[in-house]
Amino acid sequence: MGAYPLAPILLFQVSIEETNGNAPMSLNWHPDVDTTPTPTDVEFMALTLEGRHGVYAAEVADFFADLRGAEGDAGRSWAWAGVAALVRQRLDRRVHSNPAERSEEHV
Repeated sequence: MGAYPLAPILLFQVSIEETNGNAPMSLNWHPDVDTTPTPTDVEFMALTLEGRHGVYAAEVADFFADLRGAEGDAGRSWAWAGVAALVRQRLDRRVHSNPAERSEEHV
C-alpha cells in the first residue's frame, strides 16, 4: 500500500459522531497497527506539509514529533521526525541546486 492509508494513522484523527445531542468521540486508531512509515509514506507526508505550510513544513513536522513524544507515542514521534528530516533535506537540495532561490534565512 502507498502513503495515503498511513497518513490518517500518523495524524491520529478523532471523529465525532452526533448521538442524541451528545458528541461521543471514537478514535480512528488501534494500538496493534504498525505505524512504521515506508519511504513512500514519508515522502507523501513531506510533500503534503510543504504544500500546506511552505517554509514552515519542517517546523510543523517537528511539532508533531514533539507532541507524539510527549504523549509517549515513540513510533509516531519517530515517523514525524523522519518527515522533518526529509523536508530539510529537500530544502537543502533545492537551495544548493538553484542559487536564485536562496534567501537570507538559508545563507
